[in-house]
Amino acid sequence: MEHTSLVLLILLMAGVTYLTRVLHVFIPIERIPKWFRDHIHLIPVVIISSIISMAAFVHDGQMNLMVSLRYMAAATVTVTVYFLMRSGGAAVIAGLGAYVLIKLYLV
Repeated sequence: MEHTSLVLLILLMAGVTYLTRVLHVFIPIERIPKWFRDHIHLIPVVIISSIISMAAFVHDGQMNLMVSLRYMAAATVTVTVYFLMRSGGAAVIAGLGAYVLIKLYLV
């Protein structure tokens, strides 16, 4: 993926995530449709899932379903930590830590 495209993608994901956090400041909660309020909490999960999927399945700009053990182990740690702690930051740190440890010591 081209560098500018990657930066743009990251900025757009950050913008969507930020928008869901501050939406209630600008729009009263009563004016937001119920279906949107019921599903807004899923946006961070979708974003972290897309990041994990890109890291695990796309290499050198090509889709690669022959996933290495490193990526799948780190993705599993990331998803597990996210669902246990409900913290995106902790999940990313745990996933990166798992990847680095696996790369240095196991594979």
